[in-house]
Amino acid sequence: MFSVYENKVDVTMSASEQEFIRRSTRLLTAVHELHKQGYQNLAVYTGMSSSGFNWRLELFDYYDLTASRQSISPSKGTNLYETAQHSAGENGNQYFGWEDSATASARELAEQIKQRFPRLIHQCKAVNFEYAGWLTYILGEAENGALPVMYSDYYSVGEGNIASTQVKELIAPPHCEVESVNGRQFIYVSPPNLKNHDDWHKAYIPIVNSFRQTGIAKFPLYSKYTANVCEMGAYWEGAIYYIQHILGFTKIDAFLLAAEGYEKDSEHWSTFFLVWDNDNQFAYLKAFLITKMLKQIDKYPKKSAEREKWVAWLDDFKRENAENNKGKPVFYNPYFGGTNPLHLGGVFNGSGRDQDNLLNSY
Repeated sequence: MFSVYENKVDVTMSASEQEFIRRSTRLLTAVHELHKQGYQNLAVYTGMSSSGFNWRLELFDYYDLTASRQSISPSKGTNLYETAQHSAGENGNQYFGWEDSATASARELAEQIKQRFPRLIHQCKAVNFEYAGWLTYILGEAENGALPVMYSDYYSVGEGNIASTQVKELIAPPHCEVESVNGRQFIYVSPPNLKNHDDWHKAYIPIVNSFRQTGIAKFPLYSKYTANVCEMGAYWEGAIYYIQHILGFTKIDAFLLAAEGYEKDSEHWSTFFLVWDNDNQFAYLKAFLITKMLKQIDKYPKKSAEREKWVAWLDDFKRENAENNKGKPVFYNPYFGGTNPLHLGGVFNGSGRDQDNLLNSY
């Protein structure tokens, strides 16, 4: 018997089949090793060559593979990280074309992957128990000869499954399904894993700017119950940046009025609400902005009827949330916890735009 690191195989296979399975399973085990080290968004995309003889594996960021009813597809952008392709052909133990990997153990191969694909590995640092669990299941199947096959000219499978190198179907990996609104395709991804020393005021600038790229957009999920105040502050600071930099508003009243009657087929507006109101969370930002506006009478002179409208909305909001949150801890959000509990507005400081800014100071 072989241990998992020696890659147990079915002894009823021929010697060449056992060697093929052993070599290929060693690579899957190396990915499993990297998952144990915290790189759980490191994902495999596997299939067969057009000849049907060579099993292939390519490494991706988990969010660069998307699912449809009967297929897994890559959607990687350009120049984000290194290309990592392996073919289990004649030199199948020279992983990714590396001659010095032929005698490497799974743990040694994992270290080579870390050293030689640094941008890919850095991007895949994340907790993803669902995917890591799926790969563990796949390892058990692979050790018995059933390597995962996500694409091939010769296999067809049922919904929710993928093919294998044996006559059996395997459970498909838990990748995101692509959604579409106003012609824009997108998936929801985990928010950035920020540390206390990170500049969380500006953390969402590259995320928001990436929305402009063609292809499948990656919208950050709303982490409602996060215990990381930097994570939540960054999320809402991203909203402030989007309102001013993408939607083009520098006045609170103009933005709030536009938000009430925005064009439903506007890609910019639909993107804003898909990211910052997919769980009715926009109300917290709205309450915060109204409060800021009502206090700045010199900047926002209001006719009494218009002012009364915002005051009435805010009173209803506070009453409703006081009832809903009775006896519960209030999670981090822009409104509750002080005049500006998340210190929003710092995203434009030092940019030359901080004087003409939705939030003049924080």
